[in-house]
Amino acid sequence: MDATLKVLMVDAATGFYKIIRYPIGKYFGPVDIGFHHSNIYDSLNFGTGLLAGSIFPGSNRLIFTGYSPCWAGFYISSMGGAGLVFDNLGINLVSIVGRAPVPSTLYLNRNHGEEIEVEIQPVDIHDVWRSGRQGVYSLMEHMLEVYGSRYENEPRILSVGQASAVTDFGAICSAPIRNGEITYVDTWAGRGGFGSRMYQKHGLAGIIYGGTYIDQDFRDRNVADSWFEDRFKKKMAAKDIEATTKYRYDENFLTGGTLGVNYATLKGNIIAFNYKSIYWSEAERLELHKKFIVDHYLKQFNEETIQTKQQKNCGEPCVAVCKKLNGKYKKDYEPYQTMGPLSGIFDQRAAELVNHKADTYGFDAISIGGVLSWLMECVAEGHIKPSELGIKEKPVFSPDGFDVVSDSMK
Repeated sequence: MDATLKVLMVDAATGFYKIIRYPIGKYFGPVDIGFHHSNIYDSLNFGTGLLAGSIFPGSNRLIFTGYSPCWAGFYISSMGGAGLVFDNLGINLVSIVGRAPVPSTLYLNRNHGEEIEVEIQPVDIHDVWRSGRQGVYSLMEHMLEVYGSRYENEPRILSVGQASAVTDFGAICSAPIRNGEITYVDTWAGRGGFGSRMYQKHGLAGIIYGGTYIDQDFRDRNVADSWFEDRFKKKMAAKDIEATTKYRYDENFLTGGTLGVNYATLKGNIIAFNYKSIYWSEAERLELHKKFIVDHYLKQFNEETIQTKQQKNCGEPCVAVCKKLNGKYKKDYEPYQTMGPLSGIFDQRAAELVNHKADTYGFDAISIGGVLSWLMECVAEGHIKPSELGIKEKPVFSPDGFDVVSDSMK
């Protein structure tokens, strides 16, 4: 293992780049170097830790750091699986400074050598966002079409959407590429507004990276098993399976994933209708959980996703297969809660539409769900007219007489 951490600094304004090396010991990974660079250069940083590329579960997350436009301070956000391809660049961190004069894309490739190819090109971003699958998805498709043939191995793409151009809580999206196609298993660096930072502060709408570099990753499973047996009395794979039960399938609840297990166990802790449920009695919350969640919202998820085993991983070779799907719609608890029961939605069809629209625009789904639920209550209570939000009628924002299918669509 190299005794230094390598950082690629890229000036988006000029295209100039350089490698900076830091001794291991003074710094250990993307968070402390990111904090250092943020203080000195006001940079947006993303990279991996020392174990990236190894067999250890969770070691291939891509870590983003920098000044958060929505939290007004240093922030850390991470993206599942995207660090595995990043490791092929042979560096530990990318640090972006400066601002491209027009919306642009950044190309990074390491092809059988020490040198990393760096290229910044303008992009007609609004035309791209309107094309194909639209938003973050069309940008990934566009970049794969333009740059994909330059890579010997399948690359990874980071993209932002319209939300990053006009809000401070735009997210960064990515998805594994399989057989030359962008999969539906999108992963996100959602918290912190780093998509907004990337686009507004640095002028970058997308970044594509990858390479052929192969380092001496830790892949000796026998050694790993001995460590895990000493600590947990189990081999690594067995401990991994045990630790990820909730994310894969929990026989105690006959469901899986954060959405399935959380909704199966919430009961009286359910939060709905922009937190209005906190003022209800326990019996009222339990009734809503049974009628709207267990008997419908969760039932749909179990029948359509769990029983049909529509599940993938984020690009990292782990056993969790935590990405639960229904066709092109990926199901996680947090966005399907904020743009679900919190917003007065208890039907998967309605939740799929609003969640997918938010993802397409590149919003941090949890943040926009909180905003939407507040707006729905404001309209329902008469504080805002429906026409002011471009909608035709008030939402049904109470469990009384609520039709779980039709009223979820309003």
